Amino acid sequence: MHPLVWLGVAFLVLWGVLWLGLKIVSGVVHLLIIVGLALIVWGLVRRGARAVSNRIHGS
Repeated sequence: MHPLVWLGVAFLVLWGVLWLGLKIVSGVVHLLIIVGLALIVWGLVRRGARAVSNRIHGS
């Protein structure tokens, strides 16, 4: 085969691998954002519940 054909095939394979990799990475990034936001909300709720509990018990 002609070297340009091999180069074209190599570019198509590289594109496919990178496209699939970016799809996976994109999903992981969204998962990390969701987990991070859930942890922030959980921390704020726990802090608020502790503050309310301290006011009720007079600590």
